[in-house]
Amino acid sequence: GLIRVERSKVRKRTAAKVDIVITPAIAAVLERAKKHMKAKARVSPYVVHNLEGSAYTSHGVGTAWERARERAANAMPERKDELLKFTLKDLRAKFATDAKSAGYSDEQIAAGMAHADTSMTTVYLKKRMAKRSNIELVVPGEKGRHTEGGQSGA
Repeated sequence: GLIRVERSKVRKRTAAKVDIVITPAIAAVLERAKKHMKAKARVSPYVVHNLEGSAYTSHGVGTAWERARERAANAMPERKDELLKFTLKDLRAKFATDAKSAGYSDEQIAAGMAHADTSMTTVYLKKRMAKRSNIELVVPGEKGRHTEGGQSGA
């Protein structure tokens, strides 16, 4: 099966839609979620829906996000300030950076984000991706840690 995602921000301009394949991992999450739903909502065609099974409005999604964020902050008071800063937009950036870290190409990530090309995807990635260094330095006085050119020895 598929989950169709339709971005409300661009719906009127470009009708951007993305179909996500329901993998075994996604199917397992959906099954777990059904256990927390009212009987009527369990047969909803919407993945994200209200308690009655109807699609959320954009305002409803925002309200649900705020409530979930507050519950998370209350459950982890030591991280409250950090958690309360997260927005729905941060989820898109999280998707992009996690996909890039997992080895997906910019083109694949752009398709998943309903971007027309990779230019906006690149903006997301440049803002969020930390540069990673694989440089290994030798502690003074240690022998055999690495040889010329940075390769490990011994």
